[in-house]
Amino acid sequence: MKSINIEEYIREHQGEFFGSNGATPEAISSSIARGVLLLGATKVLIEKHNDCHFVCANLDWLAASFFDGVNEENIFDNIWSFPQEGINCHRSEIMARVFSSNMYTYKSSELTTKFGKAVETLELSENMKQFGSWKRTIAFKFKK
Repeated sequence: MKSINIEEYIREHQGEFFGSNGATPEAISSSIARGVLLLGATKVLIEKHNDCHFVCANLDWLAASFFDGVNEENIFDNIWSFPQEGINCHRSEIMARVFSSNMYTYKSSELTTKFGKAVETLELSENMKQFGSWKRTIAFKFKK
């Protein structure tokens, strides 16, 4: 069986994941937020500041063990099945990485660069402090 590059596949087949308009930061953010609610969060916030998009929740959905093999270290690296949403459904976190120039997570005052430039060069840490009351925040700078 031939292996595929998952990022290339997603970019070349955007219509399968996002419809005819392809990837947008709004579609990615709302898809992640919907998933977080299905995993048990009762509050979710989606915000845009300048060119950075934020998804926050009162549940640390990246650290929680909802499915064997999926964790906060690998959630952004693959298309993972999402049985909580239904048959043939998938988690959306990878989309934030595939369609971004930079991506970060924030938890308990700890800011982690997941992809792209270190946060100090982007002056993002000040923006992230406003999300300190949320259990988990992800931020990404959209890049088609």
